[in-house]
Amino acid sequence: MALRFAELTVDDPREDEVLVRIAATGCARDAHTRAGRIRSPLPAVLGHEGAGVVAAVVSAVSHLSAFRRGVVQVDDTFDM
Repeated sequence: MALRFAELTVDDPREDEVLVRIAATGCARDAHTRAGRIRSPLPAVLGHEGAGVVAAVVSAVSHLSAFRRGVVQVDDTFDM
């Protein structure tokens, strides 16, 4: 599978979301997808497991704060 890097526009977080600036990402599934062993609908954004810093928090989220470090695992079953 040929991969390419692309700039994506990210919306502001919705009322139940935070924005995380990802510093590192990847998982075994990504490697298998790139090698063609797992089929993925395209286009796809790989790297659904990552580590980074909270960049923006909405008022409804009270258990996180900006600049806090953490890890994320995104539910990648959404429509793109």
